[in-house]
Amino acid sequence: MVSVYDIPSNQLIEEVASQLKQDPKLKMPIWANFAKTGVHKERPPVQENWWWIRQAALLRTLYKEKRIGVSKLRAKYGGKRRRGHRPPKFFKGSGSVIRKALQQLEEAGLVQKTKDDGRELTSKGLYLLNQTAKKLKNESGRDKKEKVGGTTKQDKPAAKPRGTGKATARATKEKPAKQVPDKGSNRKAGKSKVSSPKSS
Repeated sequence: MVSVYDIPSNQLIEEVASQLKQDPKLKMPIWANFAKTGVHKERPPVQENWWWIRQAALLRTLYKEKRIGVSKLRAKYGGKRRRGHRPPKFFKGSGSVIRKALQQLEEAGLVQKTKDDGRELTSKGLYLLNQTAKKLKNESGRDKKEKVGGTTKQDKPAAKPRGTGKATARATKEKPAKQVPDKGSNRKAGKSKVSSPKSS
């Protein structure tokens, strides 16, 4: 069975965010274009669909943690703040952003409260994540099959014939052996060259 863990987090979050964007109950607040997601951030988010991406990331976190509260989610989305010459310090993320995003997910029926004031996924939220993971898994499987089916034997390089390895290359590069002259022939030639003494 395909689960959320079988799909890369960025692909799953982007696909779920595109589906959440179509839900009329999940609207981006007006202040979301100007508010930062934490005091450790210097500027507001640049992405136009960051609100739905954050909600999709929250759904995935709830899938992994089963139950979690706003305080732990603030710590998860926090970060270090630059303080000039002083060392950086960790600050939690914005609780207002997380709380408002969870409230919208509750209205959509994807998240519900627990007895200890935490949050957990509903059956509808689990179904959304599992179906999205299954869809992405099937699409990736089709892409692999198309790539494998597109390759033919002609595309593969032709195999080299036997005997064309390093041994044959060395044999072709070897120089012919030098002919060593016979020592006996040299001696005979030397004796013949010696002139006989003149007779007195």
